[in-house]
Amino acid sequence: MLGRFFEKQKKHGSAAKQRESDRGDQSPFSRLNDLSSEKIKSIIITLNQAEPIFDKAGYCMQQLDVVFGLEPKLTGHFKKIKDVNQADYEALIAQLEENQLIRFILISLHKSERINKLFSDSDLEYYGMTIDIAAQPSVTSIFKKIESRAKIIPIGHPE
Repeated sequence: MLGRFFEKQKKHGSAAKQRESDRGDQSPFSRLNDLSSEKIKSIIITLNQAEPIFDKAGYCMQQLDVVFGLEPKLTGHFKKIKDVNQADYEALIAQLEENQLIRFILISLHKSERINKLFSDSDLEYYGMTIDIAAQPSVTSIFKKIESRAKIIPIGHPE
């Protein structure tokens, strides 16, 4: 799904690159980077606006890594904050028919969470996941030892 999205950008970038080369304008990569930057900006806005949706799904996005270059990539780091029942999850997915990016993320989060059953006889538990939003998207499930999930209190903020 996301591969097609970035492929379109590459095709448009190649045509722009040829036009610039014909005109002798900017460097060959500047137009491609402009298109990538606009698309990345659009994804960042979408992710920021989706915070309430992530919360309803039981997650928060803790961090977003942005990689610029010929192969732009965004990596969202998600942490599970609460359990959500199946009916609420399905209703949320049904509402996201038009927003394929957020729908993809929620489905990935849900599938990743189900893997937790494989660790039932372990001292590891499901913590969250990272999702690479790129031409070749990938999902990484994160499992942590229970005792390593101690509460961290930021310096300068008394409890």
